[in-house]
Amino acid sequence: MTDITREEIAELRRLCAEATPGPWTAFHKGECPCGYVFGADGEAYIFKGLTLEDDVDPVTTPEGRKANIAFVLAAREWLPNLLDYVQKLERTIGEMVSDRLASDARGWRQISEAPKDGRWIIAMSNDRSTLYRVSWGRSRDGEMWWCSEERSYGDGLFCGWIPFPDFPAPDADEENKT
Repeated sequence: MTDITREEIAELRRLCAEATPGPWTAFHKGECPCGYVFGADGEAYIFKGLTLEDDVDPVTTPEGRKANIAFVLAAREWLPNLLDYVQKLERTIGEMVSDRLASDARGWRQISEAPKDGRWIIAMSNDRSTLYRVSWGRSRDGEMWWCSEERSYGDGLFCGWIPFPDFPAPDADEENKT
């Protein structure tokens, strides 16, 4: 499969916009290989395919022509939808990349990159609603999991992490009071 360019997508959109509005229908409800296709109003004549009398392609059977007609009818309806879906996917991917760049800028990293050497980290839940102080270690069951002081968590609960900050050094004035 080759990549489709923005220019090709724009050309497909132009072709869809300029074509007779759908849905298109086939004469005899597509049961006949005559190839007559009509626009949504039933009056607009789109095109006429090869008939059995006009057949110059000995390989194309009546069943093959019916399949081609069905494809053309479906393509008229689905191509605009597929182009919208591609646009939606591009937007979603762009947002994900943007979110990733923004999270990287704040120091958040993918949980798959978290250290599993016993250091404490701050982990973010998958729904991004809760932060946990955890480290990779052995649970009470003996399994290696993300563990807090209270419990252990399975490997699929978290989506991101940042290093747990160092505790602040005691203030000199506070040290002198004790």
